[in-house]
Amino acid sequence: MELLIATGGTGGHLYPAIALAEEARSRGIGVIFLLGQVKEGVVFEGLAGIRVPSGPLSGVSLGRRLLSAFRIAAGTLVCLRAVGRGPLVAFGSYASVPALLAARIRRKRYWLMEQNVIPGATVRAFAPGAAAVFITFPETAEHLPAARCVLSGNPLRKGLRQLPKNQARSGFGFDGRPLVLVMGGSQGARALTQKALEIAPAMPDLQFLILAGRRDYPLFRKDYPERGENFLLLDYLPDVSPAYSAADIAVARAGGGVSQELAFFGLPAVLVPFPRAADDHQRANAEAMARTGGALVLGEESLEDLPRVLRELLSDRRRLSAMASAIRGFNRPRAAAAVLEEILKETHKGGS
Repeated sequence: MELLIATGGTGGHLYPAIALAEEARSRGIGVIFLLGQVKEGVVFEGLAGIRVPSGPLSGVSLGRRLLSAFRIAAGTLVCLRAVGRGPLVAFGSYASVPALLAARIRRKRYWLMEQNVIPGATVRAFAPGAAAVFITFPETAEHLPAARCVLSGNPLRKGLRQLPKNQARSGFGFDGRPLVLVMGGSQGARALTQKALEIAPAMPDLQFLILAGRRDYPLFRKDYPERGENFLLLDYLPDVSPAYSAADIAVARAGGGVSQELAFFGLPAVLVPFPRAADDHQRANAEAMARTGGALVLGEESLEDLPRVLRELLSDRRRLSAMASAIRGFNRPRAAAAVLEEILKETHKGGS
């Protein structure tokens, strides 16, 4: 038996998919990726994949929709040859649509993974026919009343590990001053990077590790050095464990993957939702994390308040410790195993 994994090529979709693949391979199960375009800065190596044409149907022009429809039809033909070799799990994104259509045509069971509070269009469309929808946030089930939802958490890369703080900091050349990790995922977050670089000189008692993303890094290097007196500007870290381990607090977007990584490391966060995310889903994620007590939500329009917020939090060690404990409670380290075990159980009961 082989496990089929359909996913898009952004880090938020691909890295959890890779985590599930690693879990399957550790149990002797072969994995085939049905893969959309891998975005710049996302690492995908050593795993078998079939490139599947697809395209967006919403938020684009009529001409782009027609092109996408053609590409989805072509992708479905590609997937028809693969579907049936084993159970199929799809990680949202329009890149998964051809595989899901192929599964429906061939009347094969499929599973869905939703990392965000508000399900994306692909999950909403295919959830009623899914064997199950694996969710990261309990609130997601309210948005999918016709689906069977399983609270699994979001699979995390196996390489993530907590390092001693001093060791992690010394690896970046930082000293004992409080350290703020600023990041926007594999593609970066221009507004967060810009604000961190602006405020760092006025906050010499703090240090900033800024991950700009490979897309934006060259733009910022035109105006800023890689290392300042109290900041380090990098493009991207394939292994984020040292960065999370070194930090006292994070300033980040609120994608489902980042939320689960913050929980794994017990790192308090100021979450700044991407204001143009579909259905404002990042705000819903951020607010759900804030309800745990482990994060604060700061709108992008209020980034001028970031220095004040950071000083208030970093000057109150008791509050910061409470936030760390609270966000760690959101951690589900067995997410990949839970997803795979559920799929195997249902497959053995009813066939793939």
